[in-house]
Amino acid sequence: GIQRVFFVTADDVSQVLPAYKTFVENEIIKRGRHHPLIKTQYFNERIDSQAGMFPPARQMLMSGKHKRQVKPNPGQMIAFLIDVAGQDEAVLDKNQLDNPARDFTSLKIIYIDPCSIDQFKLPTYRVLNRVSWHGQKHTILHAQIKSMAEIWNPRYFVVDATGVGEGLFSMLDLSFPDRCIPVKFTQSEKSAIGYQFISIVETGRYKEYSPMDQTFIQECSKCRSEVHPGPQKFLSWGVPDQIRDETGQFIHDDDLVSSSLCAI
Repeated sequence: GIQRVFFVTADDVSQVLPAYKTFVENEIIKRGRHHPLIKTQYFNERIDSQAGMFPPARQMLMSGKHKRQVKPNPGQMIAFLIDVAGQDEAVLDKNQLDNPARDFTSLKIIYIDPCSIDQFKLPTYRVLNRVSWHGQKHTILHAQIKSMAEIWNPRYFVVDATGVGEGLFSMLDLSFPDRCIPVKFTQSEKSAIGYQFISIVETGRYKEYSPMDQTFIQECSKCRSEVHPGPQKFLSWGVPDQIRDETGQFIHDDDLVSSSLCAI
């Protein structure tokens, strides 16, 4: 009968400490009210240990009004976001892939609007186009990406340089020195990217072209996340292995992972 556990939320503290209220309001502006860290650290709200990372409400925030583009408009700051998969020696026959469950290499072309939130000078990322390859040799990928870069003139290439991605990153880095940023998907790095991408989405700063790509919607719907116990609260996320759609085709998360690289 003795109370030993006391829950105090940000709302309670804000009533007696105006400076703290301002701090929390600014954190919500930067991350979004439904960001996992906002919900748990400031409002003592429980979240499912395993849950869908992009429910319908969050997907709606990613829906833009702009149309798909085949070339940049004058003055647009462009970035190439690349999630790299392995190559398949049987790629010349799409029906005879050695590993049909192999991930896709995904290129997301985005326009960076640098000052969409005046208070914090935070950018909005607008998807202009996307390309994917299944099992393609990395030498061919490099040639095709280099050809597209001549049209789009990206300021940045953010490239998954984990494992098999190191080779493609090295080739792009030689072709475009000082413009390529490598990403190594360690547990901590992928967790940080996941948290940051949620913040970007929750604050309305990631926009897909209209209509939204159905593959992207499917990947968002199947993506699961888990916050691990411990002080670092590592976030694991992605589409579970061997998930298939209603036609029996494997569902990947390459398009979604390439999108998340806007966090870099």
